[in-house]
Amino acid sequence: MSVIPPAVIEIGPIGTRLPEIAARVATNVHAATADDWLQRAVNAAVEYVINKEGRSTVGLPDDARTITGLVVFAERMYLNADSPNGAQVAVADAGFAPIFQPEHLYKGVRHYFSHLTMEFGVA
Repeated sequence: MSVIPPAVIEIGPIGTRLPEIAARVATNVHAATADDWLQRAVNAAVEYVINKEGRSTVGLPDDARTITGLVVFAERMYLNADSPNGAQVAVADAGFAPIFQPEHLYKGVRHYFSHLTMEFGVA
């Protein structure tokens, strides 16, 4: 039985900005920068965007738009609660204010990364 090696993904210039991104996410969600789950959320956000935008060979740039999008996306990943329809509700709690999250976490942040998509066509 042969073992398939994991895909090599190039992170790109964004790799040098990951501590800065993690620090901002930690500030925004009031968590410790050293929180292992916060670091996982940042790494997962980077990996997801690289795969979604087809940039596994070039990675992500470290421009302001990409950094801001990664902060927002990592926050959503870190704070995402299990809710089947993207809504959290409480039973018999008149003071509860529901928080509605998009069903697909990437849906609300995809515009931050639209400039990264490689498109080909005939003009």
